[in-house]
Amino acid sequence: MEISMPPPQIYVEKTLAIIKPDIVDKEEEIQDIILRSGFTIVQ
Repeated sequence: MEISMPPPQIYVEKTLAIIKPDIVDKEEEIQDIILRSGFTIVQ
């Protein structure tokens, strides 16, 4: 008799980053920091 195992589940966490409007001129610097920290920007 063969026991059927359910397929493994993949858990994904998402983090919301809210950037203050007065810092918009440093957008590229902020993106670099986020990416270097191991995050992926999805939108």
